[in-house]
Amino acid sequence: MYQLAIVEDDPNIVKSFRTHFDHSEKFSVVFETNEVERLVKFSKTNANIDVIILDLNLPFLNGIDGLPKIRKAFPNAKIVIHTIVMDNDRIFQAISRGAIGYLVKGISFDDIEEKLINCIEEGGSPLSASIARRIIGYFQNPGKSQKENEKLTDIETKLIRFLIDGLTYNQIASNMNITIHGVRYHIMNIYKKLEVNTRHQIVSIYKGN
Repeated sequence: MYQLAIVEDDPNIVKSFRTHFDHSEKFSVVFETNEVERLVKFSKTNANIDVIILDLNLPFLNGIDGLPKIRKAFPNAKIVIHTIVMDNDRIFQAISRGAIGYLVKGISFDDIEEKLINCIEEGGSPLSASIARRIIGYFQNPGKSQKENEKLTDIETKLIRFLIDGLTYNQIASNMNITIHGVRYHIMNIYKKLEVNTRHQIVSIYKGN
């Protein structure tokens, strides 16, 4: 079974997660906490967590600032944000710091589990529909401060949609009728326009690899 850790300060939500995943055939909740530092400390005894569900509004160290520490403690874990926060700055801060998914609280637990399975087994990125729309909207309507030649092209926007849907590079190449090298070329262009520092970050945003 996949090992799951939950970082959440609302005891009712933690209880709901536990109730759901206690009946899961795919996931086992092995750790629960409301503090980033406690999760990091837990890595010393178990660093083999598959998925970490992370709230943003936490005591002491918030989820955004805690992401780098969590990534360092659990380099192979998939970190999925689960929050009520929906502003663009927080979304892109979380993604750029290592989160591979962003779910808005209120989504059903069945849907959460389905998205987590897709994340692990298919390489998808768990996103609430509202968050996916915000990401697409951000790229289709860049801020006025962004240079005109830095806007994403129609091809790049279409490719992003495929990435959000969890398609592999080979599947994207087939759907777009281009070569795998063409996919990588467009990915690198998107990478530059996002102004991230490493290829790993751009892949984390859309693929979680």
